[in-house]
Amino acid sequence: MKKRLISQLACLASLVVAASSFAQEGTHQLKTDISALLVPEQLFGMTPETLEQKYSAEGFRTSPFFVWNDAKTEAEFSTRPYSNIQVALTAFNGTLPLMEATVHFSGGKAVRCAIQAESTQGEVQAAKVKSTLSTALGGEPPSQTDGRVCGLKTELGLQSLSWSTPKASAMIEHGPSFISAQMGAPGVTLAPVPIQLRAQDESDSRALEFFVRLDPLLRPDSLWNLTPATLEETIPKPRQLSKSPYFEWTSAERDGARFSKKIFNNTSTDILLFGDLVKAEEAVIQFREGKAVRVDVSILNRGDSGAITDTTFQDYYKAAGRALGTMLGVAPRSHKVQSTGSSVVGWLWTTPTTVAVLEYNPEALSPKSPQVEFLRLKMAPANQWSSLVNVAGIGGIRSKQSLLGSVTRDRSTGEVMLKGVPMVDQGQKGYCVAATCQRVFNYMGIRCDQHELASLLATDAEEGTNIGKMYEALTKVDAKFNTRFKAVKANKPFKTMTQTEYERFQKPDFMKTVRDYINAGTPVIWALDLGEAPPDPNLPQQGGGHMRLIIGYNDTTNQIIYTDSWGAGHEKKLMTANAANRATDVLFVMEPQR
Repeated sequence: MKKRLISQLACLASLVVAASSFAQEGTHQLKTDISALLVPEQLFGMTPETLEQKYSAEGFRTSPFFVWNDAKTEAEFSTRPYSNIQVALTAFNGTLPLMEATVHFSGGKAVRCAIQAESTQGEVQAAKVKSTLSTALGGEPPSQTDGRVCGLKTELGLQSLSWSTPKASAMIEHGPSFISAQMGAPGVTLAPVPIQLRAQDESDSRALEFFVRLDPLLRPDSLWNLTPATLEETIPKPRQLSKSPYFEWTSAERDGARFSKKIFNNTSTDILLFGDLVKAEEAVIQFREGKAVRVDVSILNRGDSGAITDTTFQDYYKAAGRALGTMLGVAPRSHKVQSTGSSVVGWLWTTPTTVAVLEYNPEALSPKSPQVEFLRLKMAPANQWSSLVNVAGIGGIRSKQSLLGSVTRDRSTGEVMLKGVPMVDQGQKGYCVAATCQRVFNYMGIRCDQHELASLLATDAEEGTNIGKMYEALTKVDAKFNTRFKAVKANKPFKTMTQTEYERFQKPDFMKTVRDYINAGTPVIWALDLGEAPPDPNLPQQGGGHMRLIIGYNDTTNQIIYTDSWGAGHEKKLMTANAANRATDVLFVMEPQR
């Protein structure tokens, strides 16, 4: 159903209202019932002309109850069809107040009618609608499902009932406060009706609450054939919003989709899994060569979830374990890896097509004082099992020689840039340090995520990470991976740095330091003060301490090339070397020891 804006309708009002006293009296209060449009014998014999005759009104040249589309193939009834007309629109003999209804024509004959209604007694009203349609169609509906993949939270628990008879096909969708119904000619396909958002959009001050179900995406029989295009088809954005409230692409190449609870400032989205028993914090689906190759779901994490109770952890942990066993059809085996700074434990499921890992920090199951840091699900095709079960899961920890293959040079522009640096979106949290470090770890071939690193680095979701604590933590664990984490330039001292070290770190030239490490294939971790950097209106954060990655340089223009950990649109940015040096606090690198 196509919602027409009142501003567009105002110009049409003069086509409808007769040149009489009606035209001078302001808004007209009318009423009509469209029950006849849900009776097969009456609906399917109707033409555009007979529809206009049936729903005419004295004093109006054309029907004041509905508006035609340009091709005259759809007639839309609504409570406000024109700017100066208000209609009490009902169906089922006045018992169901409607928001709107649409009659669809093909070949000059009506072939489908769809209605939408809001009701505080949705379940009761649905029973009446079901009874009426069952009588009209000569039988009870054979199916009843809750099949919506995404939508407004008011649609959660929405039930679908479908008929297919020689007379007609029909569908009812209903929940506690909403009903939609459709009737179509035999053979006409009926699809769920998009739910209206009224006049709200992302600029509206009122919050919009959505849900998205990931279960249909995670089925192993279809997951590894999922493409960016089919993802957008399966989870379409509401047409009133400029972008999806469910997920956003992590890069312009659409090689990753990040589902988040909060895309707009005035929207929230519940990310549901395992029959709606689990509500996740975020999820990322990665694509390679146009097909899904990995799924990472953060079910619980301290940064987003806050203090996690043992009860919540146990409920989600058990529900996820049971559902994965049912979905994959195999029993799991115990799983343990030594990750960045501590052990990670959980369960591993392996099938001919899919490997799945449910992981958590060991302290979460402590019998005396459980402390939950994270609970996460990872899935990959079976032939890529090592990417999940090994810490060094991207072909092994990279050598100095292999990093040289990541250096690209554009002789026409002078740009020298690293390829293959993964994007991680920190979201709304103060996780720039954890997200940036994850990008470096993953680039180096070390599997970890920002939530695991946030625990290691003592990151606070609101306040961020203390640079001194980050330095202490990463210099303790780097030897385990045959890497070396070190500071290479400092314009400001940080905790644990001696005066002698500070004087030494001040000396290196900023641009030469960047150039040397980029030429070696090593991204530069850049801690800076945004207040000293040129303003960037696209940043979620506009001041204070921040961390970025420098991934290239251009000697011709005397610029650095850097990236922010905020997803698509932040993959590649430029800044003059002088401005970058002025804003710099510290430059760090992590490089292989061999």
